[in-house]
Amino acid sequence: MTEEEFLIQYELYLKGKLDEDEIRALHAYQDEMSLDIADREEPGAEEIKQAILARLQNSMQPAVRHQIRRRPGRLWWAVAAMLAGLSAGVIYTIQLRNAKTSQGKEYSGVSQPDSRHERRTYLTLANGKQVSLSDAADGPLASSAGVLASKRSGSILSYSQQDTKTAIPDTNSIVTPAGEQFAVTLADGSRVYLNAGTSLRFPVFFGGRREVYLTGEACFEVSADASNPFIVHVNGESVKALGTMFNIKAHTEENTASVTLVRGAVNVALRGKEQTLRIGQQLNYKAGQTTYSVKDVNTDIVIAWKEGYFAFDRESITSIMAEIGRWYNMKVIFAGGNVNRKFSGKIMRFTNITDVLRRLEMTGAMKFSIQKNTIVVTIGE
Repeated sequence: MTEEEFLIQYELYLKGKLDEDEIRALHAYQDEMSLDIADREEPGAEEIKQAILARLQNSMQPAVRHQIRRRPGRLWWAVAAMLAGLSAGVIYTIQLRNAKTSQGKEYSGVSQPDSRHERRTYLTLANGKQVSLSDAADGPLASSAGVLASKRSGSILSYSQQDTKTAIPDTNSIVTPAGEQFAVTLADGSRVYLNAGTSLRFPVFFGGRREVYLTGEACFEVSADASNPFIVHVNGESVKALGTMFNIKAHTEENTASVTLVRGAVNVALRGKEQTLRIGQQLNYKAGQTTYSVKDVNTDIVIAWKEGYFAFDRESITSIMAEIGRWYNMKVIFAGGNVNRKFSGKIMRFTNITDVLRRLEMTGAMKFSIQKNTIVVTIGE
C-alpha cells in the first residue's frame, strides 16, 4: 500500500465505508509517524478519538480480530498511532495532493547526503585479527579454543563447541556500525541481537558463569540454566538473568540507559542495589546518578528495531532524531522550536534517509534539511 492509497483508504475508514479486509489492511499498514494526540490542543480531539475507537470495535467481528493476532497492547498502540494523526488527516491529504513531486524526483526541503559511509560489522578474535562479517560468505570463519565460529543466513554469527579442552576460553568481540544489525548465537545457545552502533565482548564458550560486556543496544534471548546465571555488564552495572528475553540500551554518547524485560525475569544490580523487573517493565537510569525509575512499557515498540523499524511511544523529538542519526551515521542539530514535543509512531528503516524524513514531515510538525552529514531540524511550536 502506498502513502496515497493509505490516505484514501483512511478517509473512507473515517466515513465507515471500508469492509473487514480493508480495515485489517489499515491495521497492517503502520508505516507513518503521527503527532501524539496528547500534545494537540485542538478542540474535540478526545471526542473524535473515542468515536473512531467505537467505530473500529463495531466494524470488526471477533473472527477478524483473531486473524489479526495482535496483543491487546500492540493493537491499542497501532490504533492510537492512526488516531493521533486524525486531526491532521486533512492536512496530510492536502500536502500530498499539492506536492509537486514526480517519480525519482527529490522530495522538496530534503536533499541527499553528499556520500554514503562505510558500513561493515567486524569480529575481533582473541589474537587481534579482525574479520569483516559484512563481507564474509556464509560458512566457517575461525576456530578458537575448541570452538568454531561460523556465519549463517547472512547476518548471524554462530559459535559451536567442538573440543573445549582448554580451561580458559578466548574472548571475541563484535562491533556493528551505523546502518547495520547483526545477531550472535553464543556457545550456550543464547542469542544476542545487536542494533547499530553496538559492541559486544564475550567468551567463545562459558566455563560456568556466563558473562558478557555490552555497549550500545542489544536484545538478549538467554538459554535457561538455573545453576549458571547469564550476566550482562553495561556502564559499570549488571543485568542478571536465568532464562529470559530482555532489551538493553546504553549508548556511550547518551547519559541515560534502560533495561526492558520482554519475558522471564531479570535482576538489575544498580548502585549496589538489586531491582527485579516484571514482564513489560523498563528500568531507566542516568549515568552518575544514584536514583532510577521503573515504568510499564509496550515491549513491541521497544524491540521493533529488530524487525527493521523506528518505533516510538510518546518520545521526544530529540530522542527520535538520536535514533535516526545513529542509524544513518549523521549528526543532528535543532534550529528551533519545542524540542520536548512528544510523538508516537512506527517507520520503516528505509535505505534512503530522505524517505524517513519525508514521513516525519508529513506530520506537519517539523521540517528538515540536510547539510553535508548533518540533519537540521526545525520544530513547530
